[in-house]
Amino acid sequence: MNSPRLGAALLLTLCSACSYLTTPAVDPAAAVAAMLTEQQYQPALTLIATLDPAHPSYRALMAQRSEIANSLALFERTTAEQATQLLALQQWQQGQLTVALALEKNPLSTALLAEQQRMAAAVSEYGRHQQLQLAILRANYIPREKTLLNNIQRAQPATPGRKSLREQAVESRAILWRQAQQQAAENEWSSALESVGLVNSLEQTVASLALQRDIEQHLREQQQRRKDQKTKQKIDRLVAAVAADDLIAADIMAQGFSEKNQDQRLRKALRQLQLKIDRSAHYVQQLIDSGQKYYTEGLLDLAILSWQKALTLDPNNSELEQLLQRALLFQSNYQKLQKSLSQGR
Repeated sequence: MNSPRLGAALLLTLCSACSYLTTPAVDPAAAVAAMLTEQQYQPALTLIATLDPAHPSYRALMAQRSEIANSLALFERTTAEQATQLLALQQWQQGQLTVALALEKNPLSTALLAEQQRMAAAVSEYGRHQQLQLAILRANYIPREKTLLNNIQRAQPATPGRKSLREQAVESRAILWRQAQQQAAENEWSSALESVGLVNSLEQTVASLALQRDIEQHLREQQQRRKDQKTKQKIDRLVAAVAADDLIAADIMAQGFSEKNQDQRLRKALRQLQLKIDRSAHYVQQLIDSGQKYYTEGLLDLAILSWQKALTLDPNNSELEQLLQRALLFQSNYQKLQKSLSQGR
């Protein structure tokens, strides 16, 4: 009851309840029945709660409290559902009116008060979002429109509309500026860069250009962190493959790294891999078998890669060379077929 609004609502409720008893001839039971007819469930409960236990109607009315409370809960749910449906249809005023009318009947209902606040927040958020969309739209078309209007006004100085356009640009820029600052504060760098770009398309200032540079720097750092994380994961997989003596998989992974990469774990793993390959008498045959497996599964690029590596280690293997040449010829013919089909569309 600390809220002034709730205090006023309580006073209204008590007055509503008492209004049925201003005439001595009116029985409390009749008053409650009249309230229920008007869907004034919460005032009815308040009247019953304030009734003198010595009153003849006290027991009977107390017995109705549970049923009235259930009716109030149903009334609140129904009102909330109707309001939600109207919100979905963007019938804002009708939705707010529905809740307001329900609150007139039951002004102390916390559920209805919460629903009224939810409606107000939804309307406010919708309005804010629409303003942002309008600002984005203006930012995209106003710069071009300003150029055209300037051209027209140089030829026809009396042409109206320039002042109105400037006001629109100022309003849109202010909205987008707040949006860019909020997105930057929340580390939403890509969205913030898009917003500040629109800001600067309307008007560049020292502050907006500084914010854009700051956002771009954060984006570069973010992209570098992601790149470093991916590289670390690839090195982890390579190290694990070398440790497990999965030399073929490790060899394929190793070819995905740049020679400029100076990561110590990577250099150590590559040295260990080369050492194990040199010591493995069966590695060439493993490469040939692996290539055959890839070829059977339709992984032609991996098959060729395996056979090329095997031929490098065993250059006098004529059978392997013929196998590789057939695979290369098949790959070439397949690529020509794909190109022909693509051009024929």
